[in-house]
Amino acid sequence: MLLLDDFVVDLKRVNQFGDESITSDAPTLDIIRWINKYMKAVALMFNWSWLFQSFDVSVIAGTQEITINSAIKKIIAIKAPDGGRLRKISMKEALDYHTPVEDASDNNNLGWFCDFGVDRTTGAHKIQMWGKPGVTATLTAYGTSVLTPLTVASIATPANFLPFPDEIMDCVSDLVSARISKFKGSPTWANEEKFVFDTLRIRGGEEQSDPSDNSTTPLPEYYRLKNLTRTKIR
Repeated sequence: MLLLDDFVVDLKRVNQFGDESITSDAPTLDIIRWINKYMKAVALMFNWSWLFQSFDVSVIAGTQEITINSAIKKIIAIKAPDGGRLRKISMKEALDYHTPVEDASDNNNLGWFCDFGVDRTTGAHKIQMWGKPGVTATLTAYGTSVLTPLTVASIATPANFLPFPDEIMDCVSDLVSARISKFKGSPTWANEEKFVFDTLRIRGGEEQSDPSDNSTTPLPEYYRLKNLTRTKIR
C-alpha cells in the first residue's frame, strides 16, 4: 500500500525537486497540492468502480427533496423498495414530464429521481424524488465518494491513497512529475501530461465497457414489466 510520505520522497528523488529529508518545505507543499489536483481530475474522468460505495438514503413521508450523505460526490443508483432500481432522469426530463400537482398526488409510488443541486450550507448533494414518498424509510444507494484533500499533516498519519489503486497512483505520480517539469521550464511537460491522461482514458474505457458488467440474457418478462412500474415503500 502506497503511503504519502514515501510517495513525496520518491517524487522528490526522481525529479530532483527539493530536499528528501524535509517534509515541510515549499516543494513538499507543491507536490501535495499537485497530488490533490490530479487525484481529483482522475476521479472525475469516469465512474471508476473503485470509487463506489454504498450508503443510506433517508426518505421522509411527503418530502420529495432529499439531502444525501455529504461523503457522496455522485449518485450512481438507488435501490427501489420492491427490487430493481429507481430510474435516474435529468432535470430537463423532470420539467418536461412531471408537474407538482401530479407528483403531490402520486403518494407512496417512487419511480424516478434527479440531481437537485447541493445544500448551500454543507455542500451535501441533493436529489428530487418522483413520486412523493408515502412513508419514512431508508433506501440503499450507491455512489462515488468525495475525496478528502491531503495536507502536510497527512504525512505524519501516515496517510494512504485508498480507494485509489496503486496502478492509478502510478499515473498520478507521472502527472505530478510532468507538473514538476513545467515548474522547471521543460518544453515537453504538456506532452508528458497528455500521454498519461491518454493512458487513463484507455484504462477507464476498458473498465466501463467490461462485458461482465452487462447482462447478455434478457430478464424474464415478469421482471422487465415489474421494473417499468413505480414501486411502493411498504
